[in-house]
Amino acid sequence: MTQAETHTTKLLPEVNVFLERRHGLWIDGRWVESSNRERLTTENPATEEIIAEVASAGEQDVDLAVAAARRALRRQRHHHRATRLFRQPDAVHQRTCRDEHRAGGDFRAGALR
Repeated sequence: MTQAETHTTKLLPEVNVFLERRHGLWIDGRWVESSNRERLTTENPATEEIIAEVASAGEQDVDLAVAAARRALRRQRHHHRATRLFRQPDAVHQRTCRDEHRAGGDFRAGALR
């Protein structure tokens, strides 16, 4: 029996509730169904367990999302946009460190030497 067959991912109850809902694409501040109605399964690569089913965006959906993003950027002040962009790497780094800590790894810069 492989590890994938014996291991299941333990998630918070709130996460399970979220994943059990059918979600479309988040475009222009709301959930919408994809224009092609196609869906993809998302699986945990370590266990091959199916985690969720997600909408598959088609070309029309991408065009709508890009147009919505451009409208949103035009409405923001440049200072707020720059602040968000500069904070993003810190947020990603913090999230990565938290996840690695939970997994028992130490993948900080220089830790693997």
